[in-house]
Amino acid sequence: MTSAIQFTLPKITSVLNVTLKSQLARAVNNCRISRLSLAILAS
Repeated sequence: MTSAIQFTLPKITSVLNVTLKSQLARAVNNCRISRLSLAILAS
């Protein structure tokens, strides 16, 4: 029982890390895009 938990937990955490990183990268890209469009509109 414990071995199964020890086997699945790292996989779950790695998947969560990947999804969090991708969402963070997407948010950063969205911020950059909005900042760029604001700069273009302001100029």
